Amino acid sequence: GSGTYAWFKDGTSISGETASSYTVPNTDHNSAGSYTCTAIISTVASSTSSPYSLTATVATPTITEASSASSYEIGGTQLVLTCTSTSGSGTYAWFKDGTSISGETASSYTVPNTDHNSAGSYTCTATISTVASSTSSPYSLTATVATPTITEASSASSYEIGGTQLVLTCTSTSGSGTYAWFKDGTSISGETASSYTVPNTDHNSAGSYTCTATISTVASSTSSPYSLTATVATPTITEASSASSYEIGGTQLVLTCTSTSGSGTYAWFKDGTSISGETASSYTVPNTDHNSAGSYTCTAIISTVASSTSSPYSLTATVATPTITEASSASSYEIGGTQLVLTCTSTSGSGTYAWLKDGVSLSGETSSSYTIPN
Repeated sequence: GSGTYAWFKDGTSISGETASSYTVPNTDHNSAGSYTCTAIISTVASSTSSPYSLTATVATPTITEASSASSYEIGGTQLVLTCTSTSGSGTYAWFKDGTSISGETASSYTVPNTDHNSAGSYTCTATISTVASSTSSPYSLTATVATPTITEASSASSYEIGGTQLVLTCTSTSGSGTYAWFKDGTSISGETASSYTVPNTDHNSAGSYTCTATISTVASSTSSPYSLTATVATPTITEASSASSYEIGGTQLVLTCTSTSGSGTYAWFKDGTSISGETASSYTVPNTDHNSAGSYTCTAIISTVASSTSSPYSLTATVATPTITEASSASSYEIGGTQLVLTCTSTSGSGTYAWLKDGVSLSGETSSSYTIPN
């Protein structure tokens, strides 16, 4: 039946506890022990229970990281793991892959990030109120490499066939390691350094380059693509004597188109219009009349896909200096004698003429010959 009660812990009366129930304090380990109760019925008869034993446990701690990261970046922001238990604070021990991490007794642990060796499974043990402890579930971390970037000293997006070679460099904030280079997704054999010198003998080096950086032997990452196109060095037009004019009917001029990118196929233009059939590196300028005067350009097509056009080379037409002859090569005429006829000829051919005497134009004289009045 009912009556009054007395509660005991480890044989010692619990002061003030006379009800039939007793709420066990759980703020620390001190409530662990052996409990008995004595029931006093009808004021004179009493009996004591068998012991009821309790131990103290700690709520299983959990490991958390602010961003819930499952990996850390070598050389990046360090991760901080935190061990918490709803049982409160106490002392802690940290373990990696089951091995104690020496000296780590705080509730948080900063994961080293200098290499891949911090990858693994972490646990923490929380010891509350000195005698009760519990160990967390594992928190696993892998190591990653910061995405590498490919750079070129001048940030070039193209290379010149036959020009200065470009050097691509692969860098990662995770540090140095080993590297692999790829062009258009295909591995470039033998290239394992952090830099790659792009071949420039033809157009075949144009494409999309990537590099993979492997840091600390086990973690790697691949860069974004770096694209290059091939260009041709601007060709130049030269003429053996650097002539700026040609003489109608004289020696023909030969223009030559050259590019430091090498030889290829060519196209010739006069005043912006293609000269049909002219695909060689040289062009012989017609000299029968003035129609070859104008502005010449050439386009050099190297390695089939890259081309460049020269600056203009301008030519004017000139006439060979005419000569005056007289049939008998006379140097005088006889007054009232036979009239002399002077003839004006030029190797550039026939045209229209003007005659002058002592620098003064002879009116109406426009033919190639002039009869001297005597």
